[in-house]
Amino acid sequence: MAGEQVTAVAVTGETIVDVGDADRITREARPGAVTIDLGGDTLAPGFVEAHAHIVAATQTTYSVDLRHSPELDTYEKVLEKIAREIAQLPTGAWKFFMNFDPSLLAFNKELGFPQLGFDVLDALPNSQNVNVFVENASGHIAYANSSAFATCKITDADHPPPIDGGWYDAKGGKLTGVMFEPPTFKPFLDHAGLDPLAAIDAMFGFLHTAHMRGVTTVADPAVGIGGKLKEELEVYHLMAALPISTDIVGSIDLTSLYPPGGESPQIDGLLMPARAGATGSYGALVIPAVKLWADGSTQGYTGYLTEDYLAPVTPEGLRQQTTNGEADWSQDDMNTLIGRARNDNWGVLVHANGDQGLDMALKAIKYAYGEGSGFRNRIEHCTVTKPEQYNTMMSLGVTPTYLTNHIAIWGDTFRDNILGAPRAERLDAVRDALDRGMPFSFHCDYATSLPDPLMYMQTAITRQTATGAVLGEDLAIDALEALKGVTIYPARQLGIDDTIGTLAAGKRANLVRLGANPLTTPADQIRWIRIVGTWVRGRAVPMD
Repeated sequence: MAGEQVTAVAVTGETIVDVGDADRITREARPGAVTIDLGGDTLAPGFVEAHAHIVAATQTTYSVDLRHSPELDTYEKVLEKIAREIAQLPTGAWKFFMNFDPSLLAFNKELGFPQLGFDVLDALPNSQNVNVFVENASGHIAYANSSAFATCKITDADHPPPIDGGWYDAKGGKLTGVMFEPPTFKPFLDHAGLDPLAAIDAMFGFLHTAHMRGVTTVADPAVGIGGKLKEELEVYHLMAALPISTDIVGSIDLTSLYPPGGESPQIDGLLMPARAGATGSYGALVIPAVKLWADGSTQGYTGYLTEDYLAPVTPEGLRQQTTNGEADWSQDDMNTLIGRARNDNWGVLVHANGDQGLDMALKAIKYAYGEGSGFRNRIEHCTVTKPEQYNTMMSLGVTPTYLTNHIAIWGDTFRDNILGAPRAERLDAVRDALDRGMPFSFHCDYATSLPDPLMYMQTAITRQTATGAVLGEDLAIDALEALKGVTIYPARQLGIDDTIGTLAAGKRANLVRLGANPLTTPADQIRWIRIVGTWVRGRAVPMD
């Protein structure tokens, strides 16, 4: 609280019972109370990861990671890695890869970023005998070799677009091995042979990784995206119910709950909101909203922009269809889908990376909810925007959550190769939200990037790219507001600010112990503050 010096927090069981002066709290403590001396460290509310696809961790059980790193920092190294992995596979085997990110590899002014497809994957040794599938780090593009397409019976003559979005790239009537949006991935992923126990273990592994970064609450914005809503709800309920688990909040993939043109699935135990603005639940799982995608990925050229991307758009086949990205739905279809959610009193989260995708999302929200609805509707990513769009968001009561790694990881390539300087300067315009009094939050969009709330804070304050350049200095915010962006603001967006988000009596004892105070640490050093300890519901998490 502003102006109040807090030197102690008292916890009983899972709950904070007192906050204030250490001498008073120590005097009033129960007999046998245990005192933890912070020794000069800083205690903060546990961090809230506002948008991470926990289920994406299951990919690690069957996929080889191609995430950009010093060991995989060139196209040639990536191809060598794929070639090594498939060289000794038996005939008919499948090999899956994840996190291939051409937008961080060398850019060619005539060809764009290096890509994968039949021309490249089919040329690798043993490729003609095995099935290869590679998912782009954005999660919106994937690639496969000819054998995999043949195994899935997807041919030049028979490759209709899935009913819920996506398309297989073709050139001159011939498939290229490139596909767009997750519905097109499903025939390939059906061959992954996912082990349910290994998958659950991987999801808990992700949550432990989040613990190590001070995260005590994770919001997954797409429960059911794997195609099995009932089963996924069961898994998320299990994770939410276990006492040492990170607190889990899950929003349901809208098209899983409301299939286009079909009947909504009847799921016993799924409690829908009873009134406007309320949350639903499934057992221990809090469900604040449903989720819909308006467009794709900006670094993958599928985020829907008002003005064209810088040329050349890659993959090559994409530019034959669009030079400014893709809307996942027509405006009428988006209105209808969000309207179905509104009729059942759900709030909505809409993924919108491009400014034209955001326009469509806001039109659909206005159509379904109007102004002053009381729903905690949210825009996911809100990457490329115009200032006037924030006025519309404010009038609709819509708030943003930002992937600030768009600046920290991809900022240089956005500026130089994808968007150009004027639009790159406005990436993740947090100041526009703050100036209008709108809550906002930060996230990693796992598996697109990894959870690191202190890094999100640092980027929102400094707006520095990987090379140290500053994008949109006038859009920077201060450290206190950045801290709110990983604590109380996302708690408000999720409708659980009465439970978490601040250190206050009656709230859950979700805490993080920091080796330094992020409000006084030099801005460019915040990400390096040591996480000394994390408590979830009053229980210390093993920090190993």
